[in-house]
Amino acid sequence: MINMALQFRWPLGYFLVAVALVAFACGESEPEPVLRAPGDGVDPAVSAAVGEARAGRIGEGAAAAAAVFGGLSAEGSAGDVKLYNSRIQVIIQGAYPSHGYVQVGGNIIDVDVVDPRGSLGRDTIDDVFLAFGAMRVFEATEVMVLADGSDGGPAVVRAIGHDVSWQFIQGAVGSESPLLEDQNLEVVADYELAPDSDTVKLKVSYTNAGEESNHFNPTLGIMASDEDLWPWASGVGLAGVDAFNDEVDAVGATGKHGEATFSVWKEAGSLDLLGVSSVLSGLGFTGISHGWIDLAAGETLHLEHSFTVAADVLQAEASRRKAQGESLASVSGQVLDSNSGSGVEGVRMHFVDPSVEPPLVLGFSYTDAEGRFTAEVPAGDWVVYAVAQGLSEQVDLPAGAGRYGPFANAGVNAAQLEVLRGNSSVPLRPMATGRPTPPPQTVSVSLEEPVTGLNFSMSPAGRLDLSIRDQSGQLIPAVVEVIPVSAVEVEQVPDSLRRALGLPGSSSSSSWAWTGDGDLSMSLLPGSYDVKVQHSFRHERSLVEAVVVTASEPAVLSPVLQELIPQDGWFSMDSHLHGAPSNDGELPMEDRLIACAAAGVQLPVTTDHDRVSDYRPVASALGLDSRMKVIPGVEISPVLLGHHNLFPIEPDLVQPNGGAFPWWERVLDATGLHQGARDRGHDHSILQVNHPRSGLFSLGGLDPVTAEATRPNNWSWNFDVFELVNGKRVEAWEELRDDWFGMLAAGQRKVPMGVSDSHKRRTPCGYGRTDVYLGLSSVQEVTPEALSAAVRAGHVIVAGGLTLRVSATAGEDSFLPGDRIPQGTARISVRLLSPSWLTPTQLRLYRNGTIIEELSLPEVSSDGLWLEQDFLVSAPADAWFVVEAQGETALGGMWGSAIPYAVSNAFFMDPEDDGWQGPTAAAR
Repeated sequence: MINMALQFRWPLGYFLVAVALVAFACGESEPEPVLRAPGDGVDPAVSAAVGEARAGRIGEGAAAAAAVFGGLSAEGSAGDVKLYNSRIQVIIQGAYPSHGYVQVGGNIIDVDVVDPRGSLGRDTIDDVFLAFGAMRVFEATEVMVLADGSDGGPAVVRAIGHDVSWQFIQGAVGSESPLLEDQNLEVVADYELAPDSDTVKLKVSYTNAGEESNHFNPTLGIMASDEDLWPWASGVGLAGVDAFNDEVDAVGATGKHGEATFSVWKEAGSLDLLGVSSVLSGLGFTGISHGWIDLAAGETLHLEHSFTVAADVLQAEASRRKAQGESLASVSGQVLDSNSGSGVEGVRMHFVDPSVEPPLVLGFSYTDAEGRFTAEVPAGDWVVYAVAQGLSEQVDLPAGAGRYGPFANAGVNAAQLEVLRGNSSVPLRPMATGRPTPPPQTVSVSLEEPVTGLNFSMSPAGRLDLSIRDQSGQLIPAVVEVIPVSAVEVEQVPDSLRRALGLPGSSSSSSWAWTGDGDLSMSLLPGSYDVKVQHSFRHERSLVEAVVVTASEPAVLSPVLQELIPQDGWFSMDSHLHGAPSNDGELPMEDRLIACAAAGVQLPVTTDHDRVSDYRPVASALGLDSRMKVIPGVEISPVLLGHHNLFPIEPDLVQPNGGAFPWWERVLDATGLHQGARDRGHDHSILQVNHPRSGLFSLGGLDPVTAEATRPNNWSWNFDVFELVNGKRVEAWEELRDDWFGMLAAGQRKVPMGVSDSHKRRTPCGYGRTDVYLGLSSVQEVTPEALSAAVRAGHVIVAGGLTLRVSATAGEDSFLPGDRIPQGTARISVRLLSPSWLTPTQLRLYRNGTIIEELSLPEVSSDGLWLEQDFLVSAPADAWFVVEAQGETALGGMWGSAIPYAVSNAFFMDPEDDGWQGPTAAAR
């Protein structure tokens, strides 16, 4: 028997999974009732009261907005079916294709608790789906309401269908035919929710409709957001599923900011997980298998899973344990502020049994508005920790801000945007942060009587307030790093438990915060800190040492970051960025934009994997339009042909994944991939080769000397630009520079780019970056058409920190990088600038790949200017010239170990004015 539970993050993860498995074979008033068709159930915009469960098909327009809920993964829409009661709400996709990599209908696509405070929703689930290993999935041909719950019983949604090839995995490995033959299975899936229950029973029957015995692997797959979730598993807490080796009773995830907890379990037996490793742990996909099944022709197999949605882990675990026949006892208490005596809301109360090795982490519950908590736990001795330290990374958002979802209902998203604008407020569960962990308490729990009065006294949080400005007094976005320099808490949680309780690895770890408007308040443990503040590669930094943060009054800082390098008609672009819509994106859309504003990126190109997402409404709501022009794009992500970005491109929300090119639907060579991508774009869309030496250049066998591809089926020249500097692969730029010089020699004028390929906050936007010359005074004037024209013309400079400005003159004419110079002599003018925390050491001038000038730079700049010099260049025949600058000392701060770097695109000298050819091409 083969069992499997694999988790993966795109792109490495799905490739490993595919290969491995081939080997394994919103208004306050409710709307008026509407007429319902048979099988449509009740109107899902009408709430369920206590003692009720309901099911109904979602209607159009305002009816849909009233029925669905929001969140970064939300996608429920007209035609889907909502299953809900007074505690939880679940949306099951209708029988049609939708977003993501599991595009078949009949599966759960949205999940949340019902919040009595009226929040807009915080869905974090992409898909809960039926599969057969990772090669075939269940596709519904019909989704109906079997019982709408109006009789007082459970509400039931039924999905009827069959097994089909998982087209995404099939396409990922480049197979013309299904990886697993048709299983001839007729599948009926019933989603059942009882009144007042927090658990959906998924009852599935598999009937072998073929003429021969069947051998298949029924699997439940889960794809969920990594941005706002901690993975968890029974017994190991927030350490996730990689913390155990064999069996586990339940597996799921819980919100980092108070979002719902979900878990999967079986009423009888544990989940047998195979193949969980550190490489694949804690990621976005989980597969839970029942093992391989032999099913004779005409026979039917019945299986059942339980899917619980709860406010916290201990609630979810209590539902499981009681359903499995275990008796539990009640433990209650209160957390009080040690100064005011008032209750502290949003404290996580973790229950741990340290007597076993490794310690058994039962889970946690939250304190309410009065600081009270109640948990149902098994009998025994439990050590209880009250944790209120928050996350090590914070993003400054308006109070009550939810999550904008790229495919969420437009009405719900409009309400989310109003919160971001500060025009409305929606209640969310407050999360206690910045408070020292009090000493844990041991409680003996018996089934005879409940435990009450388990009370904790918790010290107040410290607070750091910052107003960050430039020298003109204008508030500016920024990144703040807060570094402990003295003991900020008495260690109450052993290192072996910190991860399981959702704490940083050490109390000496830095805290980070991002602000889009320069006004920031941070909750911190009282203590002494060094505070580093930084904005862009054009600004100086600030360091304030030994800032004392106390619980009595806020510490206040007003750092000034001098803009040393003014705006000059060049605009900074980062054309490879990910957020929540990417399976491996680790930050919500709001955070993505604030992080880019804090790093000074003016033209962020959002390129989520295989989804065209529109970040522009979020940027406007956050007040960032004066600082950036968001350019929609997409990363087309096949494994076997390399990843490519296409931008600018307009999202088409009528189409699955916003109109992204579904490369997995047919087997393609590189020519077909490039053409298919271009067909989904506009005339002015740019096609970019991403991380070429782990993509197209290597897969196509590009020879860096001859610029010839040794694997022509995997090669096409139908691209515009390529990544020379990728922030995730900084060490690759020298090899890619050789590739670029080889292409130039062969006459291929492909434009180099600098990108960050950022998937998280701590991989900052803007290293690398591409400075594009547009000759405009403000970013608001930039149009997608003008940007594309400038990039295609090659008017770019690739940069990592440094600001390099290069131009050329010949006679009375001026030229930019990328231009053809129709003379044999020219003057190249170079200016190299940076703030004091960036130190370039060398400047090189190349002709046809050979260094013709190399300068050592002074140790100190003159007000940010390291070099201003002209170089007279000439060539008797067609040639190209490139200017490159480099440093040796890491940038530090938010830029980490990256080194200073910049390189201009080439100037193309054409002495005969008869059309430029590369030197190698001309020789041939």
